Amino acid sequence: MTDRASRLLVGLGGARRATRPPRVRIDLHHPIPAWSLKVALGCLAAGCAGIVATGWLQWGVAAALVAGVVARPWGFATTALVVAIGVRLVGSDPFEPRGFALLFGLHALVALAAATGDLPWDAAVERGVVGRAARRFVGIQALAQVTAVTAAWVTGQDVSAPWLPMVGAVALAVAGWVGATRLRRHPG
Repeated sequence: MTDRASRLLVGLGGARRATRPPRVRIDLHHPIPAWSLKVALGCLAAGCAGIVATGWLQWGVAAALVAGVVARPWGFATTALVVAIGVRLVGSDPFEPRGFALLFGLHALVALAAATGDLPWDAAVERGVVGRAARRFVGIQALAQVTAVTAAWVTGQDVSAPWLPMVGAVALAVAGWVGATRLRRHPG
């Protein structure tokens, strides 16, 4: 097909030629290889699945989903794994230790999957990009874990350290106050 005919076909809504964008090389100051982020993602996915999987069928489904998460982090497998773990937890005590571990692990899994996206295995990510995402993750996790411990205490669950819910209540009050003052400064 001639070049003119292919342009006419594309203009009429026909098949487009798949052109690969040129490879770009950028010098990063402190690069983190994407393959290491994907391996960490696979470890997180396997760890979260290992907390809830009991039978061989669940382990088989979990293994397939973990492979899918590593192959395409922001694809169907990540969502399916999170939903499968959530369905598996229905009816269990939300305040047992694995609930707190899954709160951390699933949040880390989704955050890291969003960060790696569809990066090729040989790509690199600037450490500062991961650092900003990590600071946001730590802030959200601190609030989520404190809220979970406080909720466990309020609902009468056995909390091993009696001072922990008080620290949680104070932390929630401080977070609410800081959030309210930030909203007042930036109303729009």
